[in-house]
Amino acid sequence: NATRILKNLEMYTNRFMDNETVYYLNKRGRELVGCEKVVTKTIQHQHTLMRNDIYIHFNMPKHWMNEYVIPAKEFKITVDAVFQAGKEVYFLEVDNMQKMKENYAKIDKYKKFKDTGLWQQANNGHFPTLLFYTTKDSRQNQLKEYCKQKELKHLIYTKEDLN
Repeated sequence: NATRILKNLEMYTNRFMDNETVYYLNKRGRELVGCEKVVTKTIQHQHTLMRNDIYIHFNMPKHWMNEYVIPAKEFKITVDAVFQAGKEVYFLEVDNMQKMKENYAKIDKYKKFKDTGLWQQANNGHFPTLLFYTTKDSRQNQLKEYCKQKELKHLIYTKEDLN
């Protein structure tokens, strides 16, 4: 049924294959629904799809902000998403093609930010859970170990975990 409906929407959508068919609105479709944001296939599409996996997994949280920038005095952190599920706040990092060295540097920034106490002062003493979503078990294990070393509350999911 969904395939039939998407076939009927062909004049309003573009699509590409990446393990599954990914649909997005073309110019005509955007005009029909009044959307001004232009979406095209980019090298970032896999990153966006993975971020959407987490959004769906956590039942589409109401308090969800993509590409949230945390300005600190000596540095800034751009979080793939910040969201609240239940009483817990999460900083989401999607690890699709990054080098592990870059992930470690990001974790170091989170540790440094936690140590400033700025977030905790503004949010009843709680620092968010760092949530990594990655592609492989080996990367999951490395990220878990490094987060433990840095004493950060964390969850590390793989694509397999969400299937």
